[in-house]
Amino acid sequence: MRALLRQQYALHARAPRQMFTFRFIAFLKLVSTLYPIRDAFHPVVSPTLAFACRLVSTARICNIKDIARMLLMVKMLSSFVEENKRYLPEVIAFLHGVFLMAVESEDNERCPAATFPISLPHRRMLFISDDCSSIEIPSQLDAVQVFDDNINRPLLGLLSRLPRNQYPIQLLTELSALESYITAQSSRNSLKQLKRPVKEKKMLDMLEPRFEENYDIEKAHYTKNMAKKSKKVEIKQLTKKYKKELRGTVRELRRDNQFLNREKRQEMFENDKARKEKTKWLISTLQGQESDYKKNIYMKNKL
Repeated sequence: MRALLRQQYALHARAPRQMFTFRFIAFLKLVSTLYPIRDAFHPVVSPTLAFACRLVSTARICNIKDIARMLLMVKMLSSFVEENKRYLPEVIAFLHGVFLMAVESEDNERCPAATFPISLPHRRMLFISDDCSSIEIPSQLDAVQVFDDNINRPLLGLLSRLPRNQYPIQLLTELSALESYITAQSSRNSLKQLKRPVKEKKMLDMLEPRFEENYDIEKAHYTKNMAKKSKKVEIKQLTKKYKKELRGTVRELRRDNQFLNREKRQEMFENDKARKEKTKWLISTLQGQESDYKKNIYMKNKL
């Protein structure tokens, strides 16, 4: 399934504005049937949902058939987020654009997505100008199930601007149910705008003066001077003690270094002595062997 998803993404990357085909709808239905869609993350369902939202936000709307295809996929995406109440901003933006195409919009009103047409008459391809109240239509899409608790409130304004006097009775019933549902959800879950946390103002500490009834200025001055002198004496004693300890530490370190140097020199002297003795022994041995060799040669030549 992941290979099929990569194949669909490769086709989409070649033409990102092109409308998807029935192949992706079948793939989406197959994923929702085979894999659990309630999990917070799934290696197949989560990428499929993200790719479907990308298609909703990038596929260009050219005619009513494209809108029907997109509404069918939105209907299928609603089953993915029906239980976990996940918010899909691409779907909300698409529905906002669809409702905006069904009303007599003005020039300054723009769709939240760039996939909808912006020129007339394509900008109002869903706007009904004739009386269609006598037409009976089957309810193929239940619009209430498309929305969840995180519905956008601007859709209420677009719903109120629809030309309802020209709609069939079944469609009016669906619109009334949808409007009441959105109103109930908006009143229950009020959306709050994000704000910076307000810091509490810290009050200044009020320092009140302290008064003494029997205050002696001479005694206070003497006590203050004695405190200063005692503090100076203490600092002087601590400094003297610190210097004494420092000198003792330096002396000990110097003695340790001298001892280590003597040990190293003694070790080097012993190693040199052993090497010289070994070299002397090797030379004497070689000289003895050489004398024996020459003696043997001399005796052979004499014979």
